Amino acid sequence: PEAWRAPQARPVFPACEEVRRLPAEEDKVALQCIEMMLYFGVGGFVRFLLTEAVEAYGFLSEKTAQSERCKLMLIKACMLTDRLDEAIELLQALLGQAGGACVREAHMLLGECHFRHAKASGTEAPSAFEAAFAAYDEALAFLPEDVAGTAAAAG
Repeated sequence: PEAWRAPQARPVFPACEEVRRLPAEEDKVALQCIEMMLYFGVGGFVRFLLTEAVEAYGFLSEKTAQSERCKLMLIKACMLTDRLDEAIELLQALLGQAGGACVREAHMLLGECHFRHAKASGTEAPSAFEAAFAAYDEALAFLPEDVAGTAAAAG
């Protein structure tokens, strides 16, 4: 009878692909090129490649364009071109989506945006930096990367 058969194993935690938005493997080289452009400070062109070129020319697949990695690169491009308000909006959207609160780098970038925004306002009051401190505290709440990685598992 059906009742005697072993039940299907249900995972305790969801798979990474269910929670995190990962880029497509075929876009690996294009993403490396975009990261090099960010490294060299060409934020305006990166912004074009991640927004208009995806829609108009199919530069990246839709899966990659919606991935956390592309979102973070677009945020960095906004920061390079001093579009801090737009970067903050993008970061808050990323942190608000499923699995987004687990992205340590997003919290770090949000703290940096709030810090730069407070410095640009010209005020030296500690209250102007509270949002930056809160974002940095969130980022520091994560395990250090060397502990969370494979080095800790091997030791």
